[in-house]
Amino acid sequence: MSVDWAEGHPRDVRCVAGIYPVLNLASWPPQGSPLLGEAAKAYGYASISEFEKHSLQLSPLSHASPLVKARVPVFILHGDNDRVVPAKENSQRFVSLYTGLGGSAELIMVPGKGHEEVDEYFKSERLVNFLLHQLVHATPE
Repeated sequence: MSVDWAEGHPRDVRCVAGIYPVLNLASWPPQGSPLLGEAAKAYGYASISEFEKHSLQLSPLSHASPLVKARVPVFILHGDNDRVVPAKENSQRFVSLYTGLGGSAELIMVPGKGHEEVDEYFKSERLVNFLLHQLVHATPE
């Protein structure tokens, strides 16, 4: 949700940082999950099949260019063993797309970690340094 908001308001953000973010709704929630119905409702779809048909278009993957144009840097931490929000379909794909469009993005893959609350994510010195750097050095347009 935060990346969606940032993409819709690129001049109002200095940076985007995430910890195992869902950036590809076609990969999450997984087939058969009760969360799929909740996601469909949250996006205003009456049926799961309608949501699934539009899920990629709704994803940050499909509308990252406003952030790139506004030169908003991105920093993501994601575990290489995340089975809930697979890194390959989400963070890796997003960062590849973002940098391919000319944006600045850094992805730190955390070895052996999944979708869990661990110090490697929530006490990351690199994440804190990225955020502090943006706070001190970046100037919104």
